[in-house]
Amino acid sequence: QSGGMSPASPPRHGAVPPASDRDEAWLEAFAEHLRHGLGRSPRTVTAYLTDLRHLAAHAAGAGEDASADAFAEVDTEDLRRWLAAMREEGLARATLARRVAAARTFLAWLVRQGLRPTDPALRLSAPTPDARLPHVLHRAQADRLIALAEERVHAAERVDALARAQD
Repeated sequence: QSGGMSPASPPRHGAVPPASDRDEAWLEAFAEHLRHGLGRSPRTVTAYLTDLRHLAAHAAGAGEDASADAFAEVDTEDLRRWLAAMREEGLARATLARRVAAARTFLAWLVRQGLRPTDPALRLSAPTPDARLPHVLHRAQADRLIALAEERVHAAERVDALARAQD
């Protein structure tokens, strides 16, 4: 196995185990960069950190060696195994795409900060989110919707007429 990482994935349910002390320090510095340098929303920052802790847990073998500095050691093959494990779990393509985006953004930031010599995510291909067409009503559904709207208009007109008659 490349980089000495285990292909195990973290538990699917519950909290993701914390990363090593160094990885957590890197995550906190990255969170500050997202918040203040890039102006990302608190929800985006939280989602990215959760995704990156998931990656750290996967790369460190799902808690087998919580002291391992996963982000310093993770390589392209580790990232591909992480992506494959999430596909096997049946995660939505949009979730996979967001997690890959988090990993790419973070690993590139580590390189720019001089904390990693190379970016293993450069050759990682991400799934594109499903392009879904909007739901279209069937003719009968559209007819029923129009009929309900007309009923409500007529009911409102009756209420207005009664109110005017009482004045």
